[in-house]
Amino acid sequence: MDLAPDSSDAQVALASLLLETGHWADAERQLQIALRELPNDGRLHAMLGYAFAKEGHEDDALRAFKRSRELCDRCMTSEETTTYAALKNANK
Repeated sequence: MDLAPDSSDAQVALASLLLETGHWADAERQLQIALRELPNDGRLHAMLGYAFAKEGHEDDALRAFKRSRELCDRCMTSEETTTYAALKNANK
């Protein structure tokens, strides 16, 4: 990040690491930054939805997951898909 602070690849790599280690709010911030450069990246929206869900921000998570699905049918991991389905069912 120090060498390329504006690199969306670096933002995504850091966000992935933060998600893997359970740092949801930090991952969310990195994903928001990356999405400024890559607003139509369905994978990033799925990752953001997962981070939001883990933080308890259900409405934001649903919006991010929905946007991911609009952009790409297979962008979500199985864990993200399961989380999205659970949120949809809970909000019916």
